[in-house]
Order: sequence, then C-alpha cells, then structure tokens
Amino acid sequence: RRSGRGQRLSRAQRKQVWEVFVEYRRALDSTAHCEFADIVREARLALGRGSCDYVSVVADEVQDFRAADLRLLRALVPEGPNDIFVVGDPHQRIYGHKASLSSCGISVLGRRSRKLRVNYRTTQQIRNWAVARLMGMEFDDLDEGNDNLAGERSLRLGSLPKVQMLATLADE
Repeated sequence: RRSGRGQRLSRAQRKQVWEVFVEYRRALDSTAHCEFADIVREARLALGRGSCDYVSVVADEVQDFRAADLRLLRALVPEGPNDIFVVGDPHQRIYGHKASLSSCGISVLGRRSRKLRVNYRTTQQIRNWAVARLMGMEFDDLDEGNDNLAGERSLRLGSLPKVQMLATLADE
C-alpha cells in the first residue's frame, strides 16, 4: 500500500523506480554497506532463529520509530505481563514515520495503555500557545486511531510567551 505517500505511480513508473532500487541494493551489497533498516531487520531475523533472555523492554520516543523498529522490540521479548513499556507523543514526531503499535505485535488495548495528560516540562501559558498552533491538524494515537490534546494540562504557571519576529540572523 502507498496511501499517504504522495503522487500515484503508474505501472511503468513503478517499474522504473524498482530498477533504481535494485541498482541501489546491488551497489550497497558490492561495497559491503547497508542501511540502518537492514541492521534492524537482520537483528529481528537473528532473534527469530534463537531465544532471547529479555523479559522486559523499555523504549522512549516511539513516535519516531518505523514499523521495523517496533517489530524488533516485539521480537526482543515474549508477550506477557509487563513485557513492553513504550512512551511516545505523536505531537512531537519529527520524522514522517507512522507505524501502528498493534500491527507490529505490541498490544495497547484496554489496561495495557495510558495516555499521560499532565505536562511537567512547561507552563500552562506556553502550552496553551503551542497547542493553538496545532489546531486543525490531525495526529494519530500511535495505534491506528486519532489523538487530540483534550484534557491535557501543565502543572506550572508562568508569564505569556513573547513572540517576536526579527528580520535578520544577527537580530535573532
């Protein structure tokens, strides 16, 4: 599936793109180079060939994980109580990756997940200003649903943010 990936490709265009990928893989293989995704895949496959002694996995910033990264987490530890603890905030995603936890074998149904609604990092005034910039945008909940900022709050109060647009880098 290519949903959300931009312009639709014709069959002829897909064939041309595939030829580029084949040549790219050939060049990587001939120089014994690989991409990070290759390392993640090989690690997951290696885990599938043997057993792993881990009983729990903790991962932070999972909003920026690819599906392959989440599948590696799942492969590290057998499913059970307290098997995987992940933390992620789709509002802080800095890469375009959108991967579903459940489609990668990480169950977040029912009591297995909690949405944290208290912000300890910043003041309510700064949070209100930042959230206003996000209005109208859609965010996923890291598991095939939508997320919103309703009910979230900051514990600290402070002054309103001062926004100033400057003309030059030197002025900044």
